[in-house]
Amino acid sequence: MLIDITCTPPQKDVVVSEFQPNTLLNVIAGPGSGKTRTLCSRIAWLMSEQGGSLRENEILVLSLTNRAVDDFKHKLQNLMGQEMAERAHVMTFHSFAASVIKERYADWQLLEDEDLKRLCELVPNTASKGHSTNMSTMKEVIRKARYITEDQLEQYETSEIKSKYGFDKETFLKIRSLVGSHNMFTYEDMLFECNDILKSGPVPEFVNAYKVVIVDEFQDVYPLLADIILELSRNKHLTISGDPNQSIYGFMGATPEKNWKRVAANYNKESKKLITLSQAFRSTPELLQLFSKILGQRQMNLDECVKNSANFPPVRMSFDSMDDELKFIFNEIQRLIKCSGGKIKYSDIAVLSYTNQEVDTAYRYFNERKKNSNEADLGINRLNSTPRWLRTQLSILIQYMKILIDPRQNFSLLSSLNLLERVGLATVNTIYINALSNKMYVWDYLNDEKLMQDAKLPKSISTFVNFLDHVRSTLDPNNANAIMQTLLIMGEKFGLKQKLITSKLTEQQLEEYESCLRSIHKSLRQNASLRPADESLLQFYLSNYNSHVLLDPKSNFAKLYNENEVNFSTIHTAKGLEFPIVFILSPNNFNLSDYRRRRVVYVGLTRASALLYFNRLRNQYVYSIDGAPETTSKLNEKASSNPDAVHRMKMLEKTAQAYVSEYNQTPKIAVCGNSPPNLSTNKDLSRLLSVMGRSYKRTMDLNLGADALKFVPMVVRKLSHR
Repeated sequence: MLIDITCTPPQKDVVVSEFQPNTLLNVIAGPGSGKTRTLCSRIAWLMSEQGGSLRENEILVLSLTNRAVDDFKHKLQNLMGQEMAERAHVMTFHSFAASVIKERYADWQLLEDEDLKRLCELVPNTASKGHSTNMSTMKEVIRKARYITEDQLEQYETSEIKSKYGFDKETFLKIRSLVGSHNMFTYEDMLFECNDILKSGPVPEFVNAYKVVIVDEFQDVYPLLADIILELSRNKHLTISGDPNQSIYGFMGATPEKNWKRVAANYNKESKKLITLSQAFRSTPELLQLFSKILGQRQMNLDECVKNSANFPPVRMSFDSMDDELKFIFNEIQRLIKCSGGKIKYSDIAVLSYTNQEVDTAYRYFNERKKNSNEADLGINRLNSTPRWLRTQLSILIQYMKILIDPRQNFSLLSSLNLLERVGLATVNTIYINALSNKMYVWDYLNDEKLMQDAKLPKSISTFVNFLDHVRSTLDPNNANAIMQTLLIMGEKFGLKQKLITSKLTEQQLEEYESCLRSIHKSLRQNASLRPADESLLQFYLSNYNSHVLLDPKSNFAKLYNENEVNFSTIHTAKGLEFPIVFILSPNNFNLSDYRRRRVVYVGLTRASALLYFNRLRNQYVYSIDGAPETTSKLNEKASSNPDAVHRMKMLEKTAQAYVSEYNQTPKIAVCGNSPPNLSTNKDLSRLLSVMGRSYKRTMDLNLGADALKFVPMVVRKLSHR
């Protein structure tokens, strides 16, 4: 099998770099520099006879998000073919941790946030009125409950657990029993447990088999992940890749400089190597100019633009209100689609902002405008890091699925019982305590006729138990339609529907719930063609439902966008993605003097490859691109008669001077257009479509300037396929 690799000289250095044990390769790569493709080419090289003849199970690639993993797999498939790409070990840190934990605990379970909320309800803190059971407290208690020794438990009444959290011993034991009985882990606990296994052993055989570890998006690694990397990479080669300027997870403790020092300290000078990929393939020169003004030229890891100019500067328009801005965005998107004759697709466009609230405001505006307009073909897609329905009351459907597989899962069964008519927390607690006292699973307790006669429980419980017993014996666990129908029946008969009714949902919320149910059904159908032969669809779905995208059954990889949908996302969720046309909402003009906030905006801006709209409200100024706030004679006249206005104007001038000092750049004002691009002529439209890659076949998925780079062709021969 021959594979052609086309790359630049620095990219080739990355591809063929040595991979001896206890060596380190650090790749600094700015946005759109071809980092992912280069790392994929490195994997192909390592698996070739020319490179290292490594097997798929000897290379591990780790990244932080499902989207980054999906993108990596997609590019790997384009390079190496679907079969080999499917077998490659490319996963998130959490997926890797799950694989490690599964080797030790075959029946482990993941506790979602909605599960934690239910656990807080099922096990209220009764010991002290001064302590409330919130989710963060429950997470800490769960971790303590898993690792506390019997000796420590004996001393519980005087331990720091009780003094810190206020749980009495009985309550603590209930939590410990619920969590420990089926080895439940929160997302964070998964990482702690994985790190502990890697440190203390025994380390799973599949981990010992790795010879090369590649960590993507290293700038976003936080301390716990750094611990895992250090343990995992012992006596192996380590490649880390990222861009410090795109580090936007500081709130989680991600500090690129500290992490680099921690990792580098384990290697001597001769065993570590640094390569920088500084050529920009994604964005046009006009966009790069704006990026440098926002971030600061000195900080940019991109110093050469490969892409041809489109002669379309970033659009920087001013609005009186956010409503006016959203109206413009809606109309502008329609104009772009119509002017291009449909060659620009809705999916080419993303609307991004810093907070979920800002994105939701824009999403709702589009939803309302769509209802009241003739744009029937306009769809809207809210990108989320996890499926939306997991953050709603529909998340109980996961508990239903779990007890359909195994009703002896105490927590899932108790959560389901808690929705039944006349079954409150007191009844649920009574059931659980009685089951514990009889040393039984809750399911076995509920099926014990003698114990049930004495318990005098509500009739709804026996009805539920009988239904579950019957449906488990008749349900086809591989039939997506049958599974969905069963879930809907359970929701209607056993409390979920009534809970939604009493919640008095708005029309918009009802539509959202219907959309979520359709999404679950669609996901079940798509997973039906992906499941392995030795695993039922129900089991496979429960192992994979938390992927934030629906899988494309034709490619086995993520189908991120629908052609007819405009994408709405926070900048954090959109990180690693690329769109030809991007709108950054005006609230992102605030606090750009804060370097951390500026990096977030930089990440958002760099998602655009062809056309960018970074609008503002009239009272918003970013000195590096707008200059100083206007101080017209009219403003001075108003200020002269108003001491407060004089003070405000001086403060604005002082702020502008601070920007000058901070950026220290010339020229100080980037070139932005104050009106949308004119696409009325074929020439203008052709230029835009050209940089979008719509008018011809692209090389490396990019529009390259004629003489911008000297490319180094490589041929990887006889790729290992074992």
